[in-house]
Amino acid sequence: MLSVLKVEFEKLFRTKSFWIVLAFLSLITSAVAVTRSVSLAGSVGGVNPAVPKADNGYYFEDNSPYAISLYNVWIGSLVGDLLFTTVFYFILPLAAALPFSFSLLDENRNGYLRQMSLKKGQQRYYLAKYLVTFCSGFLLAVIPLVINIIITACYIPAYTPDPLEQIYSGQYYGRYLSNIFYSNPFLFMMIFVLIPGIFCGLWADLSMCLSLFIQNKFVIIIVPYLFLFFEKAFFDTIFSNRISLELSPFYFMRGGVSSNIYIVAAILAVMFIVSLAITWIRGKNDDVF
Repeated sequence: MLSVLKVEFEKLFRTKSFWIVLAFLSLITSAVAVTRSVSLAGSVGGVNPAVPKADNGYYFEDNSPYAISLYNVWIGSLVGDLLFTTVFYFILPLAAALPFSFSLLDENRNGYLRQMSLKKGQQRYYLAKYLVTFCSGFLLAVIPLVINIIITACYIPAYTPDPLEQIYSGQYYGRYLSNIFYSNPFLFMMIFVLIPGIFCGLWADLSMCLSLFIQNKFVIIIVPYLFLFFEKAFFDTIFSNRISLELSPFYFMRGGVSSNIYIVAAILAVMFIVSLAITWIRGKNDDVF
């Protein structure tokens, strides 16, 4: 199994589209980090420039406990560059599925799959594809987010958010893991690095599984992606006027929204079970000869 994984990882890192997509996503997160950090660096600590009083000419400063912090400025927080942040999270599932989801389909067409099935075992080879495809989507989500955090941290200190200043942080009590945000903000930040990574890895796996049934690459990528928009519209229509609950991955991959960690975990678990089951069964039963 290890030898198969080594070969597949070598293929992944030799795939030009992987590096192109990674560079594109990293460019977005880097631009958000620089523009957002530079615009806020002068207000770090909540201290605004001295402003003269109109009546007696004295100056005063607003020394509120609110601190602009790494934890509420990085791209995964609610407070941020809304345009490019939204663009990043909306294209992330599509971008994560592009580089390696077609690998199994391409190798089935050119006969490489048959050779590897004879040498290493068909089911073992399918599982190796599953793991490496997951890693491709995971890395494409996590690396740009980590780059954003590093660049932002160069400008903005990691002040611990104050729960009394919820209106400024945008993370209200009762929201998605808000208790962790105020008690352990670094853990909160890492959770919202991992959730997009896991989701995008599983999404790439689902696209790979779809390639076992459909031979059209456009359909494999675009149709599932369009499903995410229909899913958001469907649940917004049903729940928007009844409960405040965000079920769309475009938003639950970020902190600061009205979601539920148990529902998110259930969605990820279903994606994992379905994609692994399809890979396992097809790897056992497919006739590639």
